[in-house]
Amino acid sequence: MPIPKVKQIIKPWTLNHQKKENALFSTTQKLNLGYNKETFIKDHKKELFKLIRDNKDWKDGTKEGYFFTVARKLFNINNKDRYAKLFSDAGFQLMQTTKEKEGNNELDEKEQENFRTHQYFLNLISTLETTLNISKTEHLKQLLLKLLVLQPPLRTSFYTSAIITNNKQDNDPNYNYVYFNRRGSHKAFYIVNKDKASNYKIYAINKNLSKIELSKEATDVIIESYENYPRNYLFEIDNKPITDGTF
Repeated sequence: MPIPKVKQIIKPWTLNHQKKENALFSTTQKLNLGYNKETFIKDHKKELFKLIRDNKDWKDGTKEGYFFTVARKLFNINNKDRYAKLFSDAGFQLMQTTKEKEGNNELDEKEQENFRTHQYFLNLISTLETTLNISKTEHLKQLLLKLLVLQPPLRTSFYTSAIITNNKQDNDPNYNYVYFNRRGSHKAFYIVNKDKASNYKIYAINKNLSKIELSKEATDVIIESYENYPRNYLFEIDNKPITDGTF
């Protein structure tokens, strides 16, 4: 009786895999390695492993993607190819390293490149033009930047729904507000009535959590904005609150 053949297992090959394979082959072309595009992974797997591992210009995330892509290709050619596991293990190790960094709240390479200190944004704010020299749209952009820098930020949904008021009696539990008082020592507050955390038990116990006093700098920004552009909503276009997408 003939021994039945074991069916070759094929793992999904996605568009993302194909893009990474194409990019990897482009790298071999730039290096004038003379590889054949159709077979370069199967024919030069040992060289490719070193190329990916030792490339100083690639971040860990890029290397991880290449390792997993080559592993998938080799597995689909021959699921017993030991190099398929070698590439897969290398990708997995890089993935674990990334997770450990995230667990320790460490910045990855891309985040480090784009990181800016709080002082950087304070300096940026100091260079902005005054309200009198810009359009309302530009003013609202500046207002957003200032509020996010001068005051600990809240969820997007607050900024796109908050109503401006200087009357405490306007406080309706179904809406969010920015309340300010221009009498005496100026003060302003975020009144957060509608939020994904509004129904948490801790909010029901401590109502003060929904009332957040703004810093003096953020307070001055709010009052100055309202005096120059009286309106109903903190951020609005044509008298209507902006959408999250516009925000």
